[in-house]
Amino acid sequence: MPSTRPASRLDCALTLGLSGLLGTAFAADPTPEIRREPLPAQADGVTLTLRVIPEACVRLEGRFTGDKARPFALAAEPSRTRCLPHAQLVEAASARPSAQRGWILNDELRVPSARCQAQQAVVRIWRERGPDATP
Repeated sequence: MPSTRPASRLDCALTLGLSGLLGTAFAADPTPEIRREPLPAQADGVTLTLRVIPEACVRLEGRFTGDKARPFALAAEPSRTRCLPHAQLVEAASARPSAQRGWILNDELRVPSARCQAQQAVVRIWRERGPDATP
């Protein structure tokens, strides 16, 4: 059960990095192809559609959990029942995306917590460079 006590400064200093789908963000990573402002601050427990990826027939949903051990939950949900995927969504841990390995940082989404603006989830979406570099 999540704690109801107010967030301390230490709690607010956490930043969650979700790269590709679930990896780490590094300062040396390139600038994303898509530049976005941070999304509106989200309260704990509120599920938000972060991005729809039509090529993979999924939408990325996230929510702040209020749990220190797992502050942000991210899920890939089917976007449409009759969708035929033209791309595969792969966990960052198995793909190990990086510019040096031929991957392109496509998008970076930042979601601040409404409880603590300094705490934010960072979702980084990479794409593998194909025969043509167009997403």
